[in-house]
Amino acid sequence: WYQRRVRGMQQQAKETVQHRFDEDADISIGSLLILCMIFGITGNCVAFVYFWNRRKRTIYDQLYVLITATDILSSLTPIPVIFSLFNERAPGQFGNSFICHFWWILIFFLVRISIFLVALMSITRTVAIIKPNYRVNNKRIFVSLAVYSAWMILIYCIYLGMGWNAISYHQNVAYCMFLFDKKGTPEIAVYFLGLIIIAELVLPTIIIFLSFITGIYTLLKRNQMDGRNNTKFKTASVTIALFTGIFLFCNTPMFVLQILRLLSLSNKAVAQLIENEDSLRHWYGRITMQFYPVILNAALNPCMYAFRLPRYRNWVEDNVRRVSSGEVPVAASL
Repeated sequence: WYQRRVRGMQQQAKETVQHRFDEDADISIGSLLILCMIFGITGNCVAFVYFWNRRKRTIYDQLYVLITATDILSSLTPIPVIFSLFNERAPGQFGNSFICHFWWILIFFLVRISIFLVALMSITRTVAIIKPNYRVNNKRIFVSLAVYSAWMILIYCIYLGMGWNAISYHQNVAYCMFLFDKKGTPEIAVYFLGLIIIAELVLPTIIIFLSFITGIYTLLKRNQMDGRNNTKFKTASVTIALFTGIFLFCNTPMFVLQILRLLSLSNKAVAQLIENEDSLRHWYGRITMQFYPVILNAALNPCMYAFRLPRYRNWVEDNVRRVSSGEVPVAASL
């Protein structure tokens, strides 16, 4: 009797410690999301105004407009997740089916559009580094963006319309997820979605990585260039390379997790590794590898703009001085 009571007390103490650890971890992750949200919204709003005023200058300024707008929306998505983390992972706003579906659709499009925009930025700049006299066709860039958006809408409507999936709140990730109805989904549809994930997430990331390596290698191998214009060209190229590097650093964990999820479709050992409910991977794997890095990326981009773009930095400092002295802010110069 005494030994059973001791074992019971030890088990109770262990569960109490585990609960306290989970609660503390949730509060820590929620606090980090709040910081990223604040930096992401304020920084990207300022950057959006700057690049919007310069949008007619180059294709890169136009892409930056789209990227900052995407980052602003991405920085707003943690709001319901934060409420869930601070409330012992209760559904909160996610308990509403419409909000849950809308939130997941928003995340679905934002992540993919962000990846596609970074890929466009990286590829066009790498081509410009290799062939400095090459002129990017703006129309083709935006047509490809429109076609890609239409493709995503088509795929989403097919899977949602066929009833092969369910979007609902999941406590282990503290947000809404898209999951297959394993009983009613044809096996070919499952593997087709796997190919779609590779095409939309994994393949663009590989292209971005190769463009990043190629651009850096070409800049390092190129002979020392003279002239103000060439110096500006190299500075802009290094800036975009850093922008791409930040993207790869923040998003690589998500792509690794996506690959593991694809492998789990045919490998029970991988599936058990991901879905083991008794492990920390089950409770913190997705939110720390799949969701948080995306929000961190949106918060770090404005820091990179301020660090690498002197005109942007000077424009911000000038407007801060003007606002503090009661004057009217000025638009970014062309």
